[in-house]
Amino acid sequence: MFTGANGAGKTTILDAVHLISTGRPFSTTNIRSVIQSTKDECSVVAGIRKGVAATVVGVSRNRRGAGQAKVGGVHVKSLSQLAIELPCVLVTSNVLSALWEGPEARRRVVDQLMFHVEQRRFLSHTQNYARAIKQRNAALRHGILEASDSWVEAIVESGEAVTAMRREGVEALAGELRALLDEMGVCLPDWQLAFHQGWHDDKGLEEALSSVKERDVQRGFTSVGPHRADLVVSTVYGLASDSFSRGQMKVFMAALKLAQGRLQCRQSDTAPIFLVDDVAAELDDIHAEAVFRVLDESQQQVLATMVDTHQLRKASLNSLSGVFHVEHSGTASLTAG
Repeated sequence: MFTGANGAGKTTILDAVHLISTGRPFSTTNIRSVIQSTKDECSVVAGIRKGVAATVVGVSRNRRGAGQAKVGGVHVKSLSQLAIELPCVLVTSNVLSALWEGPEARRRVVDQLMFHVEQRRFLSHTQNYARAIKQRNAALRHGILEASDSWVEAIVESGEAVTAMRREGVEALAGELRALLDEMGVCLPDWQLAFHQGWHDDKGLEEALSSVKERDVQRGFTSVGPHRADLVVSTVYGLASDSFSRGQMKVFMAALKLAQGRLQCRQSDTAPIFLVDDVAAELDDIHAEAVFRVLDESQQQVLATMVDTHQLRKASLNSLSGVFHVEHSGTASLTAG
């Protein structure tokens, strides 16, 4: 646990871990924001231990956004290799609001889970699908219909494979989430977690593409497919984003991320690190404690921040292995644990 005043640098510590895991910070989309004003680049190096094996991972990024990453001293060609070495589950104020942010943010929740559960198969199909969609869209924009048709087979093959994995993942996530909310003692209106695949359920992807071909030609892009998929939460009163209070939505999303972490622990080779940034400020005391109790019982590595430990009850603090106070100078001191 890292405590300290706002702006002291607590989130920077989690950003550094996230940079090792993904090649980018989570707190900003502008890499220059995490580079010291007097420096041209930032570098983060970490030692990762899995059982008796240890690996050194390093990432550097410059102000132009370019950079490099190494695992065990060897350059990696894809940042996805970093996530395989150091998987993280991110729980932040932005994540807790993901259901309001649109389909892309909601798809990301599913894809993060499936990447770690299926890894190579999911990554291969998503990359193939993205490449085929990009080529088809380019052909559509230039009115080259024959070329656009030539990519349909690749889109269908990888697109349906991605969709099947996503659907399976959402079903598993819904079951895990329902059990977790019960453990946390969270009472919410009857809810359902549904996966919308990105085209009408009564059609295959090839048929769906054919039915909108004329429209796609006019618009210059592919209007149906897994890139239009969505994760939808509904209740008996309608969409959860309309019927849940803001507090209920944040509790729901916090539990969903914990459920994601549980599934990754159970179904992948490497257990994730939970990065929890100031979540106690987003939830009421009872639900904040429930989140940290579940994290403690998971026996997974957790790096968390909050302004001060008074945001948690004493019972929760007893489970923390260390509490570090971060000063504005960028230093940290062990104050409990």
